[in-house]
Amino acid sequence: MARSKFNAKATVVDGIRFDSQAEARRYGQLQALQAAGAISGNCYSQE
Repeated sequence: MARSKFNAKATVVDGIRFDSQAEARRYGQLQALQAAGAISGNCYSQE
């Protein structure tokens, strides 16, 4: 398997595969904001 251009490591959170750990971390932040009521709606758009 070839190394990615930015050396990103794929990460799985809540059964969702993210291309990088930074994306997964941001998803966790958005989930926390949604749970606190600071934002509403779907914070994840699956491509």
